[in-house]
Amino acid sequence: MEEAVDAAELRTNLQEYEDQMKQVEALLLDQPENEEYQSIYEGLVQVVNLTKELLAETEQQDHDAATASASAAAPTVAAAAAAEPQPSSSTLPPTVAHQIKLAQQRAALAGHGSAAWAIGAEVQAKYSGDGLWYDASVTGVNEEGNFIVTFTAYGIQEVVLRHDIRQKAGAAQAGGAAIADYKGVDAPKRNSVNEEPEQLGEMPKWLEIQPTDDEKTRLKKKKLIKSFKNKQRFQQMDTVQKEKADAWKSFINKKGTKKKKSGGGLAGVNKKQSMFSVAEGTAAKVGVVGSGKGMTGYGKKKRHEFDVEQEGQQE
Repeated sequence: MEEAVDAAELRTNLQEYEDQMKQVEALLLDQPENEEYQSIYEGLVQVVNLTKELLAETEQQDHDAATASASAAAPTVAAAAAAEPQPSSSTLPPTVAHQIKLAQQRAALAGHGSAAWAIGAEVQAKYSGDGLWYDASVTGVNEEGNFIVTFTAYGIQEVVLRHDIRQKAGAAQAGGAAIADYKGVDAPKRNSVNEEPEQLGEMPKWLEIQPTDDEKTRLKKKKLIKSFKNKQRFQQMDTVQKEKADAWKSFINKKGTKKKKSGGGLAGVNKKQSMFSVAEGTAAKVGVVGSGKGMTGYGKKKRHEFDVEQEGQQE
């Protein structure tokens, strides 16, 4: 049987998980596109919600047990409630805790978080004696924010600056890309009209402004919220643009499939020939309109002979 815990221990665990959420949230504010941080935050949200549910159930059971034990009318109920095993505490999954620790160490070594987060990290540091890199571990941080390291093979301790320390390749493979390989966040890409617009969905929970946030955190969140809303606006514009492009393509395709009328002009009337066409006949010439045709024939006019007798008869 698992060891029973009381509500006080659950509250302590809940406070620890919420503090870890705040730490990951701080990392997200500096690197909002980091998928690893987003995954860790979502996992912590689930753990916090489960712990809250378990705490509420435990407090309710404690209240019921206290009420039952104080009631003299139902001693058996009190005994049954006291004997009932309490649910065990929801513990943070080891993989999530390890990911949080690695993420904090990478952030500290890159200058994105508190230098104290790097304590315990397996790193490579540059030895001042020869300027070469050696395996070491971070054992502390001095007042100036520089790292105190101990070289693994020699046991020598030195204070090194931020640019003289880097994450080991093995630690980078276990927890993500190394700091030296970090390429930054790609610039937002506008979709072409042939691509499906990217679906952003709902705003991330870690962007919600909490009453406990300080002024600096509030300003960061407001800036990121504004950026998120701008992306949503661009997404809507892309959707409208794609719909218009699809409608135009459909119109063009329908227009191209229409049947063409056979021939031109009126039925039975020949189309006017080009002036450069060659007529039939040996006398035809190129470029001469009407070549090859003879002159139009006319009847010869005859002189009218006046006959006096014929005119008199007509009268």
